[in-house]
Amino acid sequence: MASADRSGRSTPLEWVGILAGVGALVISFFPWQRVTGQFAELVGQIGFRTTSTAWSSGLVAWLAVLAMALAAGLLAARPFGVRVPGVSVIWLLLAVTAVVLVIIRWVTLPDLDPARLALLNLKPEDVQSNAGPGLFLCLGIAIVSMAAAVARIRTSGRQPAPLRPPAEAPAAERADQDRRPDR
Repeated sequence: MASADRSGRSTPLEWVGILAGVGALVISFFPWQRVTGQFAELVGQIGFRTTSTAWSSGLVAWLAVLAMALAAGLLAARPFGVRVPGVSVIWLLLAVTAVVLVIIRWVTLPDLDPARLALLNLKPEDVQSNAGPGLFLCLGIAIVSMAAAVARIRTSGRQPAPLRPPAEAPAAERADQDRRPDR
């Protein structure tokens, strides 16, 4: 893998980061929050939306998506000759940031206001507001990207050990191997 770094091509782990960023952009248009129950049907009949994407779920949601997209952009720039020192560490920081931001968005999803529900003659137990599939998919993609960044950092400095044919081994080492075949 180290030779792929010097040649300017992206490694398979970097491709995971690139695809994670593209995937996060696509998934940002999936529902991140859903309203289900009688309220959803009523709102749907009135003409309002019962879901929200990352772009309408608040600053935290779209910052998570932008962090993943920025990491993908930095990784995709390598084949074009753009050199960013420490790109693997930056990628890891952006992926961790995305994971934390998606979790914050999940924890802080707003509940429906009981007073507004009362105006519609609905009880809070008749209406549910929960996370949508886009939030969970983006969290999964961010975790995969984070794991790939960690793996990339761990393998970036390693060079494979040169293989030496047995014929080139020194005579004393060959004699030692002959006496102890289990080595």
